[in-house]
Amino acid sequence: MDIIPEISQKLRAMDQNTSDETANKEYNVETVEKQERSVEEQLAEAKDNWVRAVAELENVRRRSTREKEEAIKYGGISLARDIVSVVDNLKRACVTPETVESIDAVVTLKQGIEMIVKDLNTIFARHHIKTIEALGTMFDPNYHQAMFEVDAEDGIDGTVAQVVQDGYLLHDRLLRPALVGVSRSKKHVSQTA
Repeated sequence: MDIIPEISQKLRAMDQNTSDETANKEYNVETVEKQERSVEEQLAEAKDNWVRAVAELENVRRRSTREKEEAIKYGGISLARDIVSVVDNLKRACVTPETVESIDAVVTLKQGIEMIVKDLNTIFARHHIKTIEALGTMFDPNYHQAMFEVDAEDGIDGTVAQVVQDGYLLHDRLLRPALVGVSRSKKHVSQTA
């Protein structure tokens, strides 16, 4: 009868092994389910972050488009505000008596126009608009437009002898070239004649 305790012991050991295997399987299933939930949560969080990033990118694109349109539309607003006062002064200068009977009225009109020119030059300086200083400089087709040639007394060819209309720069960009008369030496004139 020694066999019965031995069989009993083997059965208990088998039950223990089966119980351990079942526990291990349950543990593995629970672990896998937890990992699966964790991966699903991470995926949902990544998807949410992606959706938010796409929405933010779209908002930035719309905002930059709107700001660009406003910059184009209203970019010259400060210059326009400054020029309005000059227009007011010009209108005042135009309101003169129908007949000018005294030299004082002409002098006053001239002084008013000089004040307007001074205002304009102040506004130009504030907005980085510079007059091209052309008189006496060498002709430069980048900044000058030749209108005619002038016989030069000093014999220097290619210098600006006369300015018909001032040219202007905005910072370093040409707004309008200066209309100029360019000198040519008398020797050059006699050789071409």
